[in-house]
Order: sequence, then C-alpha cells, then structure tokens
Amino acid sequence: MNFHRGATHKLKKAAEVIYMVEATVPNESNQERAIRDAADKIINNTLSKHGITRDQLPPGAVEDAHRAAKEMIDAKANDPYAQMYEQQKQENEALRTQLAALRDNRSVSTEAKSYKHPVSEERARRLAGDGQWYMYTTAQKLQAIGVPDATEDQCRKLFGARANGPAALDFSKANPKRYAALREAAKVYGVYGG
Repeated sequence: MNFHRGATHKLKKAAEVIYMVEATVPNESNQERAIRDAADKIINNTLSKHGITRDQLPPGAVEDAHRAAKEMIDAKANDPYAQMYEQQKQENEALRTQLAALRDNRSVSTEAKSYKHPVSEERARRLAGDGQWYMYTTAQKLQAIGVPDATEDQCRKLFGARANGPAALDFSKANPKRYAALREAAKVYGVYGG
C-alpha cells in the first residue's frame, strides 16, 4: 500500500515538473522537445537503474544526458534509413487502422449474409409438393414462407436485374432478418438474381 502511495506521489510530482518545464519553454521546437524528452528518458533510466534521486546525480550528468540525446536526435535526423523507417512506421500504422476498420465492417456484413430466413422458398415447395406449390397463388406462396407483406417492387429493388448493389448491401447490414425474408420473397416472385 505504501509503495502505491509513493508511486502516485512521484507521478504527480513528475507531472508538476513537466508542466512547469513546458510552461517555462513557450516557443520550443519539435527537435528541442525531442532532445529534452530523450534526455529525460536517459536520466530516468539512470535513476531507476541505480535507485537514486535526481539531486543525487553526479555533477554534469544532466548536461551529459542532454548532449547524448542531442547527438542521438541529430544522428537520427541525418540518417536517411531512420527517416525511411519512420515513414514506413507511419504507413504501417495507417494500414493497421484501415485493416481494423475493414475487419469491423466485414464482421457486420458476414452476420447479415449468414442469417437465413426460417422457411426458404425451396423448403416450402418441398413441404407442399411441386404439384401443390405451383397451384398456389403468389400471395399463398408468400404466406407459406412467412412473408405476406413483401411486394414485388421491394424485391426488384434489392434483387432484380437492375438492383442497386450498394443500397442492397446497406439494407442487408441494417436489417439482416428482413433482407433474408425479402430474398425468399424475391424467389417466389421470380426476380432473385435477375
């Protein structure tokens, strides 16, 4: 418990120091900030490695850390391979973000495609028998598959020869159950797939 309080106190103190430093350096460039951050990282690693506080550092250690950080940042800025690496890293991060978005989108569309209406047109025809099925009117066939409210116009817009693909995809994502029901109705109307 004491360790937690001490760690919290140190984090608050570090945040105050960072805030004070940022407040005293109003026009700091990106390179200067990177040098300061790298120097702070070197100093903090040294402090944690040796178990000492900042005021226990030997004289000149802070200046040495800033000089080493400046050399590292300057070497990195002049190294074409480091620049290419940073650019590639940014491109990879952008691609990961796009891939995550596609995975999210794909999982939604997969759920919509995998949903099947409980009574398909084929199953209703097998249950009634071909002879009886072809004697049914369209309204009776729709009733048999459980979609009595489907209209031929709705089915043509989603599944006909001149169907709007993007609109049908959006509809299938928004209403997967209704989409599956209308797909079976489109088979009854004879407009499914053209």
